Amino acid sequence: MIFKKVYNRELVYDGVEKNLYHLEKEILLINGEKIRISIAENENVKELNELKNRIDDFDFNLIIAECNLKASSLLGIFKNQNNLKSYYNIVEPKTKKYLIILSYGEFQPARYKLYIEGVWEIN
Repeated sequence: MIFKKVYNRELVYDGVEKNLYHLEKEILLINGEKIRISIAENENVKELNELKNRIDDFDFNLIIAECNLKASSLLGIFKNQNNLKSYYNIVEPKTKKYLIILSYGEFQPARYKLYIEGVWEIN
């Protein structure tokens, strides 16, 4: 697979838990296409370690390095620099496929954050 990065890291949400899981955000990619980000009921969001089984090791390691993610245990859990668990989603809004890397969770007691770590166009 060939990946081209089309969106950089951004803090998308900072607030209480109940609003995090109802958040829908449309983002504009550098190629002009818009995609919708949502983690409602963890809709199509998967553990990042599962991505390792879908793409080759070189691409996986490159994405992990570009997002500055770290493996945090023997279970293959990845976390961002804010110690939030990382996930992925693959979306196909029109004619192209996109890989979205997200990190979210409780940052401080009762304070939740959601980061888009990056978006890649999949060829």
